Amino acid sequence: MKRRNRVVLAKKSQSIDLEFCMFEIDAGKTYEDDGTTVFDAYIDEGLRDGSFEEVTRRSDTVLVHHPDA
Repeated sequence: MKRRNRVVLAKKSQSIDLEFCMFEIDAGKTYEDDGTTVFDAYIDEGLRDGSFEEVTRRSDTVLVHHPDA
């Protein structure tokens, strides 16, 4: 079964280290994790501390992926 990509709404702006580069997260935008980076760890922490909220994908959702994946 195909893994469902997680989509989150950023509640605060922040810079995160995805192991290949710094990635800017902007409050109010939605981001989708394609599973090729460590973004899932930030999602887990962000859901606990309130900086992310799980939502459905929008047309302007940013796909977070490793550029060489």
